[in-house]
Amino acid sequence: MLALLARAQQANAQGTCADLTSVNGQAVCPTCCATWASQGKCDGVQTVLGGANVRNVVCPKTCNSPLCQPPPSTTPSSPPLPSQPPMSPYPRAPPPGPCISPSLYYIQYPYDLDLSDRYRLKILNNDDCEHRMWVFDTDQPFEAGSTTAPRTEMRIYNNYTSGVHTIRFQIYIPDGTNASSVMQVFGGVTSSTALQLRVYDGKLMRFNSQVLDDNVYERWVQVSVTHDVETHKISISVPGKPALVVADRGTPVAGHYFKLGVYGQVGSSRRMEARYKSIKVTPPM
Repeated sequence: MLALLARAQQANAQGTCADLTSVNGQAVCPTCCATWASQGKCDGVQTVLGGANVRNVVCPKTCNSPLCQPPPSTTPSSPPLPSQPPMSPYPRAPPPGPCISPSLYYIQYPYDLDLSDRYRLKILNNDDCEHRMWVFDTDQPFEAGSTTAPRTEMRIYNNYTSGVHTIRFQIYIPDGTNASSVMQVFGGVTSSTALQLRVYDGKLMRFNSQVLDDNVYERWVQVSVTHDVETHKISISVPGKPALVVADRGTPVAGHYFKLGVYGQVGSSRRMEARYKSIKVTPPM
């Protein structure tokens, strides 16, 4: 009883694990810390699950906190288990409804800022979610030492190397956002991306050439992108327009995945913003 009281007093003095930090609005708990530590994500080398933001901010505040340390084992040690494939840090199934589960993505944002400085999540009345992302052309990259342009992007955990994969979403782009990528099929052989959808002067375009919609400012637009890895074809559809079918740029060994969000391009506006809702990825992750 005295030990429990002492532990409760310590928690009251230092707060709770949930007070320390959060990722995508979810409290970082001891289970997360143990998972990250077992996968080397707090060792200052790997840069997954948010890159430098997690390694330099989340891990020191949680994995090293006495509130988030697992209790000492009281059972005799067992022989080591045979080696197994790494466990996914996101084993949870998505919730019902159109709101994509926070366990199925993370947000990349300027490494020297807080997530809330460039990202907002709004729960809508129909169980949908609105993801608002913005960035400035003077912002830092998402990792220290990176030479890439400023971005605030949702990196979706749908890594694939074969099959047919589709993402459907609605996008709202405020007037003034210019020369920004707003969606990517990441991964390619001749380029780092198989596809970028960009906004130039109100036009939604494939990279900076083919126009998909002449005016996407200040309204919600439904977009569908399907990638067939075997045929190396990507189909892009918006309402009222014929689908645009283009070649991808090859499939690298690491495969592909989808990204939503703003990522500055040459000549970008000072401020770039996009909002997303009704995100659906198939096959289900």
